[in-house]
Amino acid sequence: MPQQQIIIDISKSNNAKEFQGSALIHQNELSIAQSWVKERIASVDLEKSERLHETITILGSRGSGKTSFLLSLIKKFENSDIAIIDIIDPTLIEDKGHVFLNVIASIKKLVEHKLDEDECSPMDSSFHLKLSWESKLKRLAHGLPSIDGVGTGLNEQSWQDPEFIMDRGIMAISAARDLEKNFHLFLEEGLRILKKKAFMVVFDDIDIDFKKGWPVLETIRKYFTTSKLITIVSGELRLFSLGIRKNLNQDLQYAFDRYAKGDDYLEGIMTEMESQYLQKVLKAERRVILRTLGEKKGSSNFLNIKIRTNTGEDNIEHAYESLLLNFGIKNKYQSKAFCSFLLNLPLRTQIRLFALSEKRPTEKSIFGVEQAFISELFERRFEINKVLGNPNLLNIEILDLLTRERHLNEGYQLQPTSEKHVLNCCLAALSFTYSNIVKQNNSFLVFDYFIRIGYVRNLLSSLGYSDDAQDSQNSISPSVNSLIKFCGLKQDGILRDITGLVTAYLRGYLNFQGQGSAVWAGTIPLKALGDFQKDKRDNLVDRVDHVFQDVRGDLRILGLIPLTISKFSIKNERIPSYSIYTLLSTIAELLKMTDSNDDNNKDDEDILLKGLQELSQIRTYTMPEFSSKGLDQEEEYLWTEEESTGFETIGHGRLAREIMKWKKRFEYPIVAPYLLGKISTRFFYALDSIKPKADQGLGSIFHSQIVSFMNAVLIEDIKENLSFQQININNTVYSDNILINNLSKVKHAVDHYDLKFSRWILSCPLLTGYLDPNADKLLKALDDFCLREGRPFHYEASVFLSLQMVSLRGYTNKNHTGGNSFQKRMESIINALRSRNIPRDLFEIGSLAETRERNDAIRESLNDVFGNDDYTSTKIREVREYIKDNNIKW
Repeated sequence: MPQQQIIIDISKSNNAKEFQGSALIHQNELSIAQSWVKERIASVDLEKSERLHETITILGSRGSGKTSFLLSLIKKFENSDIAIIDIIDPTLIEDKGHVFLNVIASIKKLVEHKLDEDECSPMDSSFHLKLSWESKLKRLAHGLPSIDGVGTGLNEQSWQDPEFIMDRGIMAISAARDLEKNFHLFLEEGLRILKKKAFMVVFDDIDIDFKKGWPVLETIRKYFTTSKLITIVSGELRLFSLGIRKNLNQDLQYAFDRYAKGDDYLEGIMTEMESQYLQKVLKAERRVILRTLGEKKGSSNFLNIKIRTNTGEDNIEHAYESLLLNFGIKNKYQSKAFCSFLLNLPLRTQIRLFALSEKRPTEKSIFGVEQAFISELFERRFEINKVLGNPNLLNIEILDLLTRERHLNEGYQLQPTSEKHVLNCCLAALSFTYSNIVKQNNSFLVFDYFIRIGYVRNLLSSLGYSDDAQDSQNSISPSVNSLIKFCGLKQDGILRDITGLVTAYLRGYLNFQGQGSAVWAGTIPLKALGDFQKDKRDNLVDRVDHVFQDVRGDLRILGLIPLTISKFSIKNERIPSYSIYTLLSTIAELLKMTDSNDDNNKDDEDILLKGLQELSQIRTYTMPEFSSKGLDQEEEYLWTEEESTGFETIGHGRLAREIMKWKKRFEYPIVAPYLLGKISTRFFYALDSIKPKADQGLGSIFHSQIVSFMNAVLIEDIKENLSFQQININNTVYSDNILINNLSKVKHAVDHYDLKFSRWILSCPLLTGYLDPNADKLLKALDDFCLREGRPFHYEASVFLSLQMVSLRGYTNKNHTGGNSFQKRMESIINALRSRNIPRDLFEIGSLAETRERNDAIRESLNDVFGNDDYTSTKIREVREYIKDNNIKW
């Protein structure tokens, strides 16, 4: 079988018009409709007395090409034995202009135009034709007032007049009874004058306004019953069904009011009547269905559909694959799902999508693709224009849509795989919009998605949706709905504060479940703070506040960022909690703060310094008591009096500058939201495998969580962007080897740009700063993969050792043998100096010139211990003073 070819020229497909050859999309369907018309012409000469219902119905959704199809069909019979009446759109007919009158007027216009062209002398045959025509027209006109909406009818006063009854009333009733016959005679006379075999009348989109469409169907049923009138109707079958039921319902309203046999009984009657009406007026044997391009491709292996744009001509599947690349959709499996959805859209929408894509002036500009789905977005109450004006609202509005539709679990990746067409349109539009907005230097949306969408979705399996009865203003029960409301996830607030409330909510939920000490969903409960512990005689050294009381600068900032306090509402007890999600939300907030791409921009550095100071403040959030009602949220600063003296978090500036450099490395990668969704889910469930050990410090468990997050990012980025997948997809748990091996497999095998998203994420200084500085293989693998230049920040500023001194709630920390974290750090450094035989003289206190000379020697020979940055001198001074105060010798 030869391959059929369809070529859709975008520049010529914006308006409805007739198409021919390969430009005609519905070629087979046109052939079928054409054959039916020819059958009708052939049957005209066969005298039959029965009433015919042979209407040809062209069925298709909005934008499927029905009007162009009708125009193309009419074009086929322009110079034939058919007299063609111009297409009638009932929506354009005035309220007082009945469709039957419009058809009669159109036929009258055609016939009289023909008569005017001919000679009309009394001796000419045309004169007698005209007289006969006028006679038929008058006989037809007598019955027209009987049509609903045309005449005034016969009122009671008219029937009281005997003369009227004899003279006009009975005549009118007789004319109304004979209206169908007179109409057929009218058609026959017109065809005799025109020297044609049949009229063709075409009604387009009669289902749009069924107030106008219903009279069309009734006119067809009552009067268009002759072989000399070929009737063609277009519309959507579902809308026909709704319109017919609505009008039949009016006729059956009396039965609804009078009989009490139940709605099901009357609904059955309604369905049967609707079915029989459709079978009679729009019989199934004469229906042409204009299928979508996807349906056409699926039903034929011999169909080649091409798209012609300004850039050339391509197979439609390839064209869509190229289009999807602009939205970060590269994976063949994911691309196929999107292609299947797009190919099954109405043709008008598909043409609109390609037309919009051609208007993109530059690589970084935004496609206006959401405009192709604007009606669906509005129908689902998605404020797309508000989002385009304020990207901060993007994930908020997406969360609102998904929870409102109760489609969060299935739709969080924004893939158009729902059973609901309108929702699929919204999901696809939002997926494209998300990729568009992120690449416009809105990298914060990546981490914002991890919290608002990915995190919340993965909590759904445990919390579930709330019942409508429970989701009230005065009660709270464990559910995703109450979590969103309690934490303000649909508000454009500070994301770290929102995540702090999430942590408090989850700790309250675990208390409600009797698991108050559990490490779950990324939250790690710590031992009570020294000022709030019940037994003041307990050892304080493994409490987070005491560990960090002597830590300063950027290390202090790193240590406090993931820390929040969850407070009971009915008792004076607090649970410090560490959460990697709090860290991710902090990263999102910091990415929002800077607009410049200049590495040395002093204003941005100051903004980030202040942001780091603000976002590392320890805040307290009240946990919900699920047995309570009318619970209020509460937020406060912890140790507000002490913060100005002993608990400040002023950094040295290096961390802020590293964040600025890191943000610049974003390089506008195109990120599809389903990639972030897959990362979120892989990471969330990987956290479950990282169970705390009996003698473990906070540093090692948080290090493992960071590694697990990095591995999730890397695996999903590889699966999306590389053709090979020779990687280990298992969870890392407490072993770094899986991540190290995965990094080593791809570091040389791919181009620099292939995995630029994971390279960017894995080089974040706010992630690497928590890694174990002694994990040499891991750090080296990260440096090689991320293409770092110079000595990375985490070699000088890892907070791991301090965190390792902090104990988890309910566990003993083997890292403590007495003393505090500052002492531990000093002893570790001095042990390193002794093992390397470093002269103690370098740490003598001398004159300013001697100190500078000794510091230069220390920088050169002990770079791995003290680093070489803005606060190296501070570290050396701390060690020098500790040696002097404790009279340490070696």
